[in-house]
Amino acid sequence: MTRPTATPQQRALVALVLVAVGLSVTAGASAVVPHADPATNLTLPPPLLAAQQASCRSRPIDNSAACTRALLAEVDYGLATEGLAPVSLPSNWASLTTAEQTFVIVDLERVARGLQPFLGLSFIWGADAQIGASGNGDPPIPPGNLWTATEWAGGGIVSPLQADFIWMYDDGVGGPNIDCPSTGGAGCWVHRDNILAEGSCTTCIVGAGYAVVNGAASVAAVFVEPSDTSTPLSFSWADNVVPYLGRGIAPLSVGSAPQGTGGYREVASDGGIFAFGARFEGSMGGQQLHAPIVGMAFDPWTGGYWEVASDGGVFAFNAPFFGSMGGQQLNAPIVGIAADVGTGGYWEVASDGGVFAFNARFYGSMGNQRLDAPIVGIAPDGITGGYLEVARDGGVFSFHAPFFGSMGGQRLDAPVVGVAFDPWTGGYWEVARDGGVFAFNAPFFGSMGGTALTRPVVGIAADPAVGGYWEVAGDGGVFNFNAPFDGSEGGAALTAPVVGIAL
Repeated sequence: MTRPTATPQQRALVALVLVAVGLSVTAGASAVVPHADPATNLTLPPPLLAAQQASCRSRPIDNSAACTRALLAEVDYGLATEGLAPVSLPSNWASLTTAEQTFVIVDLERVARGLQPFLGLSFIWGADAQIGASGNGDPPIPPGNLWTATEWAGGGIVSPLQADFIWMYDDGVGGPNIDCPSTGGAGCWVHRDNILAEGSCTTCIVGAGYAVVNGAASVAAVFVEPSDTSTPLSFSWADNVVPYLGRGIAPLSVGSAPQGTGGYREVASDGGIFAFGARFEGSMGGQQLHAPIVGMAFDPWTGGYWEVASDGGVFAFNAPFFGSMGGQQLNAPIVGIAADVGTGGYWEVASDGGVFAFNARFYGSMGNQRLDAPIVGIAPDGITGGYLEVARDGGVFSFHAPFFGSMGGQRLDAPVVGVAFDPWTGGYWEVARDGGVFAFNAPFFGSMGGTALTRPVVGIAADPAVGGYWEVAGDGGVFNFNAPFDGSEGGAALTAPVVGIAL
């Protein structure tokens, strides 16, 4: 992949000094197999760039939740291109200093690859890093250590997450690394190599610094394998990061790299789950239900999922339970559920448009509003953190999410039964009972509209890996469009009809 030509400001972002011959370890260090450098700089999908531009507006540092999620999505995209799972930031991220955040994201990159984390931050080398940050350049080299490397980023970055992306995924020819003017240059990918160097080092420590220079952020780091292992730590991975790594800031499922798919799952009205190319974590199939299941949602934090019933009851499988409307008086039945990728919670939506948030952000609803047709589904907007409601007549109602159009007011051959968010473009698809798909700021890859169906279509789900989508019918048949087919319940004897599909 190629990268758009960098601006002069971007090209001035990064510089490096390395102390270690050819990136090899020096005497006393633990030898490790070097990690392969990428062949080229990583090109980000347009929705990720759009999310960054829309969310990261503060200067010199933007610690807002929206900007953090957008930049974390870029890092997770880089990890995905290497076949690695996304990372979640610790829940205390927003309270950390910029220097501490720099240490955390560097260690998350290491741990994601199975490497030993750097132990922590030291004021000793933090002073050296601060000199570099304040001077808008490389820190001085602290002498007398077994291994040392330094890094710097500035000139427009708004977060250590952005510095990390540059160091790890944009460090080759054509990127902002001024030490990599041509292919094969000694300075190409050295920032990345520094972060991943000394993979099995159990005593390596970091110094980090931050300053504002000419109105712009300047971040510097010093990586050290000390000759003296008694160096005191001011902030440690074990004490200040690990305890907060449960459910912090979630990975954002936007523009995932084309590394294949995690498959999909069908859910039936009796709570049965049928997994194809995806893990089966359990189901309500065979259990007594007070009301039929009407939908399911994938939990991007755990890889599990939730089922939701028409009475608002929620059933969690390898996913946390944050509450439900089960047992509560409802003005209208629940018709769908969606995950809030920013908080790890979920929303239920009722046919009258009411939205009920559980450990999720409430941005409004169509509850108590006049509707021309009942609501039939909900989808999260993975870029903004909001959500979309869709009505039977194709009308779409957006809350903290962009509106790109709808089939509301248009003639339909069959009613709309679901909606799915396109993580590549930020748009969405509506699907009708006859299999017709209507795309809004999203590509149209085909549909079952106009084709004879054994049973009506009941739902749609997006494949974030490839960019296409699946339709599912009431008999369990799955129809794939620019998405892989991993099997279906079509043609099988079912105890109850299928009512939805999710990752």
